[in-house]
Amino acid sequence: MGKRLLDYDPLTKTHQYLHSSSDGEYVIESVQDAEDVLEFNHRAAGALNKKQDWWFIGSIPIQLCQQWAQEAGVKVYSREWMAIAKKKVQLPEFRKLNPNNIKL
Repeated sequence: MGKRLLDYDPLTKTHQYLHSSSDGEYVIESVQDAEDVLEFNHRAAGALNKKQDWWFIGSIPIQLCQQWAQEAGVKVYSREWMAIAKKKVQLPEFRKLNPNNIKL
């Protein structure tokens, strides 16, 4: 069975596909185009004013939030997830999520 499109969310630019895995199980795969989120983070990084009380760190694509929660076995946006996200955005591979490299 090839990939079949189940749903598309234009707000988050997320596609959901149904396909079978190599062991014959059916899989629902979510794929998000995060280019707009990364571009937003890049533009917002240039507008950082460190004299303000609140600093914008960056946005995280929803699919990445769900992936981190699934890997850790926690609920998205729970206290446990927040601790994981704070560590993840400091890693070099997620540099575009925290373009000003603000330490949390």
